[in-house]
Amino acid sequence: MQGYLAYVDGIAIGWCNANDRQNYVRAGSFIPDKKLDEDYYISNGEYGKIKSLVCFEIASEYRGKGIAKALMHRVCDDAENDGYEFVEVYPQITETPLL
Repeated sequence: MQGYLAYVDGIAIGWCNANDRQNYVRAGSFIPDKKLDEDYYISNGEYGKIKSLVCFEIASEYRGKGIAKALMHRVCDDAENDGYEFVEVYPQITETPLL
């Protein structure tokens, strides 16, 4: 696992999991209701080509303040500096907010 932490006054208020896509067995398959058949899995490609950003966790009192966006921008900047060609994210759309 590799990721980024966001801090306010020395307290962690946000987390973002981001790593080389090769380190995730099921990159892109984080839809709970989707049938996980062989056609659904995404090919990983080569090491160092794609950075995957797979989750955010933001403290409830800091949600809606741009913390996740700032973490995403940092991941993208670092990925570019580290020679990655792409950054992938796997958004999940829900009827009600995830708590």
